[in-house]
Amino acid sequence: RKEEGKMEQDVKALCDDYAKYFSLKELLDVEVEKIDKIVEAFLVRLDECQALGQNISLETQSLADTVQPILSENTRYLNHSFELIDKLFILVKTIEANVLQLEMRFQETEKSYNALGRSGLSKITSWITSDSRLGVMPPWRDFNIIDTETYFAKLKEKQAQIINGAPESSSASSSSSSSSSSSSS
Repeated sequence: RKEEGKMEQDVKALCDDYAKYFSLKELLDVEVEKIDKIVEAFLVRLDECQALGQNISLETQSLADTVQPILSENTRYLNHSFELIDKLFILVKTIEANVLQLEMRFQETEKSYNALGRSGLSKITSWITSDSRLGVMPPWRDFNIIDTETYFAKLKEKQAQIINGAPESSSASSSSSSSSSSSSS
């Protein structure tokens, strides 16, 4: 009997414990309410993210609309600038070649002077100053000399014509006429 009494007490305690629990409907309502709060917070965050995305998109489009015409306007001058850089590079190479040629001539002259010595030098000066050779110029060995002022003036003129949209043919005729005048100088 003791065991039956203990069993009854256990069953009674268990029933009391179950009576303390919420009913299933109340339990479901609490869980649904928690889920609703989580979904609401998620939707708020989603709206914030969407607003941020739209704001970034609008700012990006505004920036593109502002900067793109400026870039397009200035990029058309890049080809001319690159062409100018290439021409200046050629000019530098030409000047470098002329300097090397002059250095070689100077070295040849210096070797010749050292080889002749004082007696040879006096023979040369007497030959130059003799009456039969006066007024006769020795043959000229030509080398390419570029008038940089004229060259850069032509380049500036070409750049101004390109910027103003003038046709290239007028610059070609002016450059040929100015080159013929500079070569006659």
